[in-house]
Amino acid sequence: MAGASCDAVRDTATTDPAYRARCTYGQVTPADIDRLRAFALLKATLALKKDGFDQVGWTGPYEATLGTSTRSGNSAVASGGAPVPPGTPGSRGFDYIVRGWKSQGMTVTQVGAHNVSRLIPELRRQAGLASAN
Repeated sequence: MAGASCDAVRDTATTDPAYRARCTYGQVTPADIDRLRAFALLKATLALKKDGFDQVGWTGPYEATLGTSTRSGNSAVASGGAPVPPGTPGSRGFDYIVRGWKSQGMTVTQVGAHNVSRLIPELRRQAGLASAN
Protein backbone atom coordinates (compact mmCIF):
# COMPACT_ATOMS: atom_id res chain seq x y z
CA MET A 1 0.00 0.00 0.00
CA ALA A 2 1.45 3.36 -1.00
CA GLY A 3 2.30 5.73 1.81
CA ALA A 4 2.46 3.09 4.54
CA SER A 5 5.31 1.43 6.37
CA CYS A 6 4.96 -1.48 8.79
CA ASP A 7 7.59 -3.39 10.72
CA ALA A 8 8.02 -5.75 13.64
CA VAL A 9 11.05 -5.22 15.87
CA ARG A 10 12.17 -7.07 18.97
CA ASP A 11 11.28 -5.07 22.09
CA THR A 12 14.52 -4.86 24.07
CA ALA A 13 12.87 -2.98 26.96
CA THR A 14 11.53 -6.26 28.35
CA THR A 15 12.96 -9.69 29.12
CA ASP A 16 9.73 -11.29 27.84
CA PRO A 17 9.71 -12.45 24.23
CA ALA A 18 7.98 -9.41 22.71
CA TYR A 19 7.90 -7.53 19.43
CA ARG A 20 6.59 -4.09 18.57
CA ALA A 21 4.31 -4.27 15.53
CA ARG A 22 4.26 -0.74 14.13
CA CYS A 23 2.80 1.11 11.18
CA THR A 24 2.87 4.68 10.01
CA TYR A 25 0.87 5.93 7.06
CA GLY A 26 -0.28 8.92 5.04
CA GLN A 27 -3.73 9.25 3.52
CA VAL A 28 -5.59 5.98 4.12
CA THR A 29 -9.14 4.74 4.51
CA PRO A 30 -10.50 2.86 7.53
CA ALA A 31 -10.40 -0.35 5.44
CA ASP A 32 -6.71 0.30 4.72
CA ILE A 33 -6.08 0.66 8.45
CA ASP A 34 -7.75 -2.69 9.15
CA ARG A 35 -5.44 -4.33 6.58
CA LEU A 36 -2.39 -2.54 8.03
CA ARG A 37 -3.28 -3.70 11.55
CA ALA A 38 -3.50 -7.30 10.35
CA PHE A 39 -0.25 -6.96 8.37
CA ALA A 40 1.66 -5.54 11.36
CA LEU A 41 0.36 -8.28 13.66
CA LEU A 42 1.23 -10.86 10.99
CA LYS A 43 4.84 -9.64 10.80
CA ALA A 44 5.25 -9.87 14.59
CA THR A 45 3.53 -13.27 14.72
CA LEU A 46 5.83 -14.64 12.01
CA ALA A 47 8.87 -13.32 13.91
CA LEU A 48 7.71 -15.01 17.13
CA LYS A 49 7.01 -18.24 15.23
CA LYS A 50 10.55 -18.12 13.85
CA ASP A 51 11.77 -17.69 17.45
CA GLY A 52 9.98 -20.94 18.37
CA PHE A 53 6.78 -19.66 19.99
CA ASP A 54 3.43 -21.25 19.20
CA GLN A 55 1.13 -18.88 21.13
CA VAL A 56 0.89 -15.09 20.79
CA GLY A 57 -1.10 -12.27 22.31
CA TRP A 58 -0.98 -8.50 22.01
CA THR A 59 -1.95 -5.20 23.53
CA GLY A 60 -2.80 -2.08 21.59
CA PRO A 61 -3.09 -0.38 19.30
CA TYR A 62 -1.28 2.55 20.85
CA GLU A 63 -0.78 5.88 19.14
CA ALA A 64 2.38 6.13 17.05
CA THR A 65 3.66 8.60 14.50
CA LEU A 66 6.50 8.64 12.00
CA GLY A 67 9.65 8.11 14.03
CA THR A 68 7.81 7.02 17.18
CA SER A 69 9.16 3.81 18.66
CA THR A 70 7.65 3.83 22.13
CA ARG A 71 4.12 3.45 23.42
CA SER A 72 2.67 6.90 23.84
CA GLY A 73 -0.88 6.37 25.07
CA ASN A 74 -4.29 5.64 23.65
CA SER A 75 -4.99 8.85 21.72
CA ALA A 76 -3.32 11.77 20.02
CA VAL A 77 -4.37 15.29 19.25
CA ALA A 78 -4.95 16.01 15.58
CA SER A 79 -4.07 19.33 14.00
CA GLY A 80 -7.64 20.51 14.68
CA GLY A 81 -7.19 19.88 18.40
CA ALA A 82 -9.66 16.98 18.71
CA PRO A 83 -8.47 13.64 20.15
CA VAL A 84 -7.88 11.02 17.48
CA PRO A 85 -7.99 7.32 18.47
CA PRO A 86 -5.00 5.21 17.40
CA GLY A 87 -5.40 3.37 14.13
CA THR A 88 -7.81 5.87 12.57
CA PRO A 89 -7.18 7.87 9.37
CA GLY A 90 -6.29 11.07 11.30
CA SER A 91 -3.87 9.26 13.60
CA ARG A 92 -0.96 8.54 11.19
CA GLY A 93 0.24 5.45 13.02
CA PHE A 94 -0.19 2.72 15.59
CA ASP A 95 1.92 0.39 17.68
CA TYR A 96 1.13 -3.03 19.21
CA ILE A 97 3.11 -5.00 21.78
CA VAL A 98 3.03 -8.66 20.69
CA ARG A 99 4.23 -11.37 23.12
CA GLY A 100 4.95 -15.04 22.55
CA TRP A 101 4.61 -18.17 24.68
CA LYS A 102 5.39 -21.84 24.23
CA SER A 103 2.33 -23.93 25.01
CA GLN A 104 4.34 -26.71 26.69
CA GLY A 105 5.62 -24.12 29.19
CA MET A 106 2.19 -22.69 29.99
CA THR A 107 0.66 -23.91 33.23
CA VAL A 108 -2.65 -22.15 32.57
CA THR A 109 -4.23 -20.74 29.45
CA GLN A 110 -2.77 -17.28 28.85
CA VAL A 111 -5.58 -14.74 28.50
CA GLY A 112 -5.66 -13.48 24.93
CA ALA A 113 -3.26 -16.13 23.61
CA HIS A 114 -3.79 -17.23 20.01
CA ASN A 115 -2.45 -20.37 18.37
CA VAL A 116 0.15 -19.20 15.82
CA SER A 117 -0.70 -21.90 13.25
CA ARG A 118 -4.36 -20.88 13.19
CA LEU A 119 -3.71 -17.14 13.50
CA ILE A 120 -1.29 -16.71 10.58
CA PRO A 121 -3.78 -17.70 7.80
CA GLU A 122 -6.45 -15.47 9.38
CA LEU A 123 -4.11 -12.46 9.58
CA ARG A 124 -3.03 -13.08 5.96
CA ARG A 125 -6.68 -13.05 4.90
CA GLN A 126 -7.41 -9.86 6.87
CA ALA A 127 -4.31 -8.18 5.40
CA GLY A 128 -5.48 -9.05 1.88
CA LEU A 129 -2.59 -11.46 1.24
CA ALA A 130 -2.60 -15.01 -0.06
CA SER A 131 -3.59 -17.51 2.63
CA ALA A 132 -0.56 -19.80 2.12
CA ASN A 133 1.64 -20.36 5.17
